Amino acid sequence: MVRQDILAGLRNAVERGYSIEQARNTLINSGYNLNEVNEAVAYMTGGLAGVGQQQQIQPQQTQNIKPIQPQNSAQQTQTEEKPKKKFPWMVVLLSTFLIALVIVLILVLIFKDQVTELLQKLF
Repeated sequence: MVRQDILAGLRNAVERGYSIEQARNTLINSGYNLNEVNEAVAYMTGGLAGVGQQQQIQPQQTQNIKPIQPQNSAQQTQTEEKPKKKFPWMVVLLSTFLIALVIVLILVLIFKDQVTELLQKLF
């Protein structure tokens, strides 16, 4: 049976942009059982039957799995790809809006007599 915590860790890593192999290696290096991690990887890639049943890894799935090479954390960090960061559109939009408000405030202070006169005519 696939362990849900391992499956959740794999899904989380894949959603963050890491490959399934990178996620697999990270979990194994973190101390998770090799067979349990391989079973979860096979399940995620479609290699296992339904969740509630006793499950076995299919032979073609286990043949593709490479043996783990021990790595220290410095080597692992260099080889892992970093997920791309999104451009902060909201910060740009809010900054532009703030600058526009400051400009309007300055113009109102400079032309306060004309603005007051205009508002009196309107109301």
